[in-house]
Amino acid sequence: MRQSLLAFIVFSLVISIGFSAYSQTPDEMTPAEETVCDGFEGAAYGLCNAYCEAMDCDSKEPQASDTACEKVFANFMKKTDEEPPCLGCCAQNTCECQ
Repeated sequence: MRQSLLAFIVFSLVISIGFSAYSQTPDEMTPAEETVCDGFEGAAYGLCNAYCEAMDCDSKEPQASDTACEKVFANFMKKTDEEPPCLGCCAQNTCECQ
């Protein structure tokens, strides 16, 4: 009984530590905390969420391959005729970049 309880506690600690480390993204915000895609609905929201938040394709350290980011980007463009909002005005040449 004691060994089972000890094994359960160790397993629980390993899992919780693993999830804590995994939940942080390069921009230090989990997808649930980000709001950049809130202006979209349906498939456009899902693609925006995937590109900007879950995969962090706009960061210097994306959490997906270049191919995956390119495919999601292309599908977002097909749905909305615009670039994902996380690319900002500098990417769209509509403001002065710093």
